Amino acid sequence: MNILHLNSNYLHSPLYSEMISKLEQYDVNNTILMPRKLGDEKHINNNLVDNKADINHKQFLKSLDRYFYFKKQKKIKKWMDNLNINLEQYDVIHAHTLFSDGYQAFKSNRPYVITVRNTDVNYYMKYFKHLKLLGRKILNNASAIIFLSEAYKNKTIKKLFNNDEDFKKILDKSFTLPNGINNFWINNSVGIEKQISNEINVLFVGRIMKNKNIEFLAENLNKNYFSKKIKIYIIGDIIDNNYYL
Repeated sequence: MNILHLNSNYLHSPLYSEMISKLEQYDVNNTILMPRKLGDEKHINNNLVDNKADINHKQFLKSLDRYFYFKKQKKIKKWMDNLNINLEQYDVIHAHTLFSDGYQAFKSNRPYVITVRNTDVNYYMKYFKHLKLLGRKILNNASAIIFLSEAYKNKTIKKLFNNDEDFKKILDKSFTLPNGINNFWINNSVGIEKQISNEINVLFVGRIMKNKNIEFLAENLNKNYFSKKIKIYIIGDIIDNNYYL
């Protein structure tokens, strides 16, 4: 099977390269297209997993392009055309976000899968309400829709679809698949059953940014909910300095 991945975040996280390496174990050939912003080197992750994918990326998007959705998509289409991508050679297209990546999949006239992510739910649907109709069209024409959580699924469908018929159509092809975890955590899991003492240590591993809701975690682990002494340890890259401070 040949899959074309439209992924505007591929080089920013090892998550996607690890997924590609797993797909290769099932004899899947992968091509990645990643349109990049000018000067985005600081976001490039150095821990990508080695794989055999054909990775195409280029810096040509400006910061202002995010506010002019269709102009941005025209730039991406022109870049794809210059790459001479033959869409017919791919069995399916996977757009890894609904809005940033999904538009090109929608216009491709090929079977495609959409993954709805945080930026779709908490950015585009919130601030780009004029794109709601487009979001509905992209999801209606998708062969399958992947949500990372039930909360994302319910929020997306509630915001974009109004009647029961549309609800059912979308639900029938929707799957809730949380992001996987690295084998490190499985291979190094602790099999010893622990007893809760008067002191509870909580470890948070993830990027430090507003969308991770770290303060929500802290608020709900305080003495109003637990009679224990609680310490929260946070490990991760600081993405949002204002949130960190």
